[in-house]
Amino acid sequence: MLVHNRRRKREYLAQQAELLAASTADAAAAEALGTATDEQLALLKREREHAAHEAEMAAKRQPGAMERAKGWLLSGLSRDGAAAAAEPETEVRDEDRGGVLAQVQALQAERETQAQAQDSTQLPPPSPSSSSSSSSPSSKKSWSSWLR
Repeated sequence: MLVHNRRRKREYLAQQAELLAASTADAAAAEALGTATDEQLALLKREREHAAHEAEMAAKRQPGAMERAKGWLLSGLSRDGAAAAAEPETEVRDEDRGGVLAQVQALQAERETQAQAQDSTQLPPPSPSSSSSSSSPSSKKSWSSWLR
């Protein structure tokens, strides 16, 4: 029943829109001939006001100065991403993969040797001993030492 009512409402509104368009066209023709009645003139006036209001609302929906500036500044970013996505991917041949893979493996091996060399040259951090922690003056101070 609900679907039926919605359909009937849409049909009714469509019929009313057709009647309004037809009566507006008749009023415009009568105005052009100079034989328009007061009702037709009022209808035309109301339609013109409605059109002016719609144009005003469309102008208000235009982006402001900040939005236009942001669009201008960031407009190239969206095109760059779209251009990159539109570019066809290059075909990778088997011999190219081997060359790149060998270079990557060589680079990894070089980094590992550098890391091992750095580890051997660094001194180990001093280990905390029980004698040094008990002899430090800060450990013997109480929480109220800052009051003095």
